[in-house]
Amino acid sequence: MRDNPERFIESNTEISWLEYLNNMSMQGTWGDAMIIQAVADQLELKITIAETHERFCEYSIIQPVSSTQQLTHVYFGHIDEHHYVSTLPCTSMSGFSEISTQSSQSKQTRTQYISKYMKQKRANETQSPEAREKRRVYAKEYRKRKQASESSQPSTLSIESKQMKRLYAKEYMKRKRASESSQPSTRSIEAKQKKIIYAKQYRKQKQYSESSQPSTLGIEAKQKKRLYAKQYRKQKYCEIEPLQSLISKFHDIVSQGPLYICTCCDQLWYKHSVIPVTTLKENNPDVQKRLLIRKSVNNMEWLCKTCNKY
Repeated sequence: MRDNPERFIESNTEISWLEYLNNMSMQGTWGDAMIIQAVADQLELKITIAETHERFCEYSIIQPVSSTQQLTHVYFGHIDEHHYVSTLPCTSMSGFSEISTQSSQSKQTRTQYISKYMKQKRANETQSPEAREKRRVYAKEYRKRKQASESSQPSTLSIESKQMKRLYAKEYMKRKRASESSQPSTRSIEAKQKKIIYAKQYRKQKQYSESSQPSTLGIEAKQKKRLYAKQYRKQKYCEIEPLQSLISKFHDIVSQGPLYICTCCDQLWYKHSVIPVTTLKENNPDVQKRLLIRKSVNNMEWLCKTCNKY
């Protein structure tokens, strides 16, 4: 390519020719179509390339431009315009199939052995109370570490995946309750009472730990809970009362116009923005000094909610 640049230089449009040659001569650089053609010319090769891209032909053949010797056949693979890969003849694939079947059998035997071992280990642990206590303590510490890591690092789960998880949990609990109500429960009354007592003790311990140790995530959790409750109420309100009824209600409120005069600021207001002054005068007689004694609708004095606040 250095000796005959006129054959390849027209295909290079991105960088200079010398820079292209320097890049390609470095170890680890992937070859392109020009390099494949140059290799075929230099080594007298007939290169058959199996293409995987949909827009290309199934095979493409590259040969030297002028050759007098017998060509050597070489077979490559081209993966989606990314890079070239070596290939193997189909006769050698039988060995790979045997190896793969052996590896799959060994994996199955290994998984069976691990499952048996874990069953035996759990059976032994259930018999001894010390092993149970160790396992419970380890699970508690693991959950704490997991919660701390999730709170410190932003969650990769999107809002949609969280909603899907929540919906799945709701459906699962519905199915579980339906099956428990239809079929007689195998648990005894004592077991249920024990579960209720344990839940009460757990809630008491949790409340005590939260009150004794100020949590760094307490304010954020409260804010999230408040925002969630606000959004939930909005959605529920929109579901109960559709948009058309809200619009009609608004038109009913503003149908009369701003006819009410505030006796303090002397501004016009709608009916839902004012209150009568009689109750305010009864509670605080000194307020008469700040009023202008302006009467409007029904020959009464009205006070706007803004003035009433201040």
